Amino acid sequence: MRYKKSKIESQNNGTGWLTTFNDMITLLMVFFVLLFTMGSLDVKRVKHFQNALQSAIGVLKQGSHVNIGIMQELEWNDEDIKRARELAQQEVQKKQAQYYELLKEQFGNMAKLTRNNIRLTLEDELLFPAAGAALTPSGKMFLDKVIKMLKRTNMYVRIEGHTDNLPISTVNFPSNWELSTTRAVNVVKYMIKKGIDPARLSAAGYGAVKPVAQNSTASGRARNRRVEIVLSPTL
Repeated sequence: MRYKKSKIESQNNGTGWLTTFNDMITLLMVFFVLLFTMGSLDVKRVKHFQNALQSAIGVLKQGSHVNIGIMQELEWNDEDIKRARELAQQEVQKKQAQYYELLKEQFGNMAKLTRNNIRLTLEDELLFPAAGAALTPSGKMFLDKVIKMLKRTNMYVRIEGHTDNLPISTVNFPSNWELSTTRAVNVVKYMIKKGIDPARLSAAGYGAVKPVAQNSTASGRARNRRVEIVLSPTL
């Protein structure tokens, strides 16, 4: 009996490696089939469709991941691309509305939602001294609150400077163009200093050419002297 048992064990030990070998061959076959399948995809069209899906996703950092596994099940035609862009735009509008509600809760009527962006309008006296472009201490404190909110999104941020139509002529600011532009740039610089990615930021100065109220009254001119923080979805 001992002889028979040892003989059986010897036979099992001699052929047991076949199981491992078969597993290895199976894995290699699956691996090469996968490589072949990936190599047969139209990379350009896949990338195009992926960009269409992701073109407007990411208004908020949370939940910005896009699952592109469904791409392998679709035919790559113009209708698919168009539909993907429509879905992406719907997602953008949804996330913009969510983020707008957060800003409105924090800043009230300063925040405004439009079709393409969110605008946060700050009167100049909130940030700067009269006819000046250096941020005041209270202005920096207020911007810190704005920056805290901006860090919750990856949207592009454009800082726009605006003035009233009263002419200005100083050594530093020969006209309202220089004043509005310098104010916008100084806000951008402060945001960069506080950790906002420079790639997300831009600055523009419009002088008095885009009023939101009549310049014939003091209250109207006060409304026109402003800085607007414009938030747009990433592309």
